[in-house]
This record gives sequence, C-alpha cells and structure tokens, in this order.
Amino acid sequence: MITSPEIPNSSLKTFTWEELSKHNTPDDAYVAVRGSVYDITNFINRHPGGEDVLLMVAGKDATQV
Repeated sequence: MITSPEIPNSSLKTFTWEELSKHNTPDDAYVAVRGSVYDITNFINRHPGGEDVLLMVAGKDATQV
C-alpha cells in the first residue's frame, strides 16, 4: 500500500499497486516515489526531458528511475 499527499481530496488516500498501475496514460498519470503517490498528469507536457520519460514510469514506482 502507498499513500498520496498530492492527490486532490485524497486525505492521504491509500493506493494498492494494482490501482496505481491503472493511472498510466497522458490524461491520467500517477507515479509512486518513496512510498507516496503523485499526480503528474498536468506536468507531463512541461517536463524538460519530454513526456516519454514520465510515461515510462506512469502507474509505477519511480523511486529508482
């Protein structure tokens, strides 16, 4: 289980890895980093490394990437 301080209205919502894995598209992208989940959907188009970098880890644990 992982929690999200960054997802609006989540109040530290707990995610399963299965639930996180469903958020892996350009219109709905979350990543886990060090046990917390972040909604990166609005940042994908502004990422300096390009959107492909973020989409590779969308719906996954990006801690070591």
